[in-house]
Amino acid sequence: MVAVSCIIGITVPQVAEKGPRFFETWKAENPSLYVAVNLLQLNRVYTSIWFLALTSIIAVSLSLTVWDQGAAALRTLRYRKRPVSPDGFKNFKELIVSGPIDLTRTVETVKAVLKAKGFRVSHEDINEPASLIFNKNSGGKLGGFILHTGFLCVVLAGLYSLACHQRGFIQLIGTDTFSGKNADWLTSDHGLLAKDFDLGFKVHLKRFVPDYWENDRVKSLKSELIIKDHKVEKNVILGVNSPVRHRGVTIYQSTHYGYTVTFVLTRPTGEPVVTHFSLDAPSWKDRPFVGKTDFPTADYVLDMKFHPNLKEPSFFLAFPGVDLTVTEKENVMFKGRVLFNQRAWIGDDALQFTGVHYWSGIAFVKNSGTSLIYFGFMIISFGAFLIYFLIPREIHIQIERQEDGAILKVGGRSRKYQALFADEFEKICQDIMAGSR
Repeated sequence: MVAVSCIIGITVPQVAEKGPRFFETWKAENPSLYVAVNLLQLNRVYTSIWFLALTSIIAVSLSLTVWDQGAAALRTLRYRKRPVSPDGFKNFKELIVSGPIDLTRTVETVKAVLKAKGFRVSHEDINEPASLIFNKNSGGKLGGFILHTGFLCVVLAGLYSLACHQRGFIQLIGTDTFSGKNADWLTSDHGLLAKDFDLGFKVHLKRFVPDYWENDRVKSLKSELIIKDHKVEKNVILGVNSPVRHRGVTIYQSTHYGYTVTFVLTRPTGEPVVTHFSLDAPSWKDRPFVGKTDFPTADYVLDMKFHPNLKEPSFFLAFPGVDLTVTEKENVMFKGRVLFNQRAWIGDDALQFTGVHYWSGIAFVKNSGTSLIYFGFMIISFGAFLIYFLIPREIHIQIERQEDGAILKVGGRSRKYQALFADEFEKICQDIMAGSR
């Protein structure tokens, strides 16, 4: 179900990935589908209630797994005495020592050989028949428990992060300042437990600089920001691949940007109304920046095609003009080209094109629990190291005294890499025989 949810998160446009105009267009073209997607939170999968519920189920499952593996690991840490025979050990060998032997000396010889190979004594009984148990890499038995503990840590941290996630998006106009207040976000997304997203500081866009390749594709986008935090001001350069962190908030440069055109509507009676219209950047420089929206305080609808340079196709401002169509209740009131600082007369009303600025899309994200996620991955790496590099091995030896010597029954066990352990086991048996003569 989580896998299906992730597929939904990839196929359905998400609030965190698309600009506001995309969802406005979607809502206008297919309102019923948009309402259904928004109601089911399919456009914000990873902060939805149902995805958090699925993640909680995984957390419970992992918790039970960790508990079970922890109990199993504790049991395996204790030595278990078993008969040294071919039935009990895959690696088994009988070593026959002829002649009279000193049992104490033989035990010490065996211990010295195993110690040289990195084994430690976990059980020793010199009552005849003498019994010895040696362990190597016992810590590797905890590998599975530690690995799954790391997974649990990551899932719990991710669950907490998603529940407390806060994200806000703005279209910041050049020379303008964002208040940092929750009510001023253009779009926002937050987790189930998140409160209002107030930054606690202001952000001023000093300058926005786009750069393009020769094929009109975007090369880089940079916003020069001034972060105003109480009486302190800090200048930062924000790029697509170079976010900025301030007071626990990560600021990202969005790939959404464009021009903001400013119109002033002056009526015979009443104060002039100043309105800014933010138009998305086109894919190619020979296409205009387009937008269609209503004018506040009036019944006018403006259909705009803005050209930064009317002399030649360009993304950059040189000789600006707007191909403007103004309608009122579906009646065309004006249609024509308006140059910078020119007026368009709509009956007795004057609509003047007074300003052009870049706007930059900027996202603010506050995630809690990120450090715990990194810590969880460290635990996972350590657990994987124990599993694959510290392979637990056991050697069980039983010494039986005979009339003309002794029989040493040697049994060995390894959880992985049986061929390598067989070679090591054979070498241990040879060293024991050499030391017992």
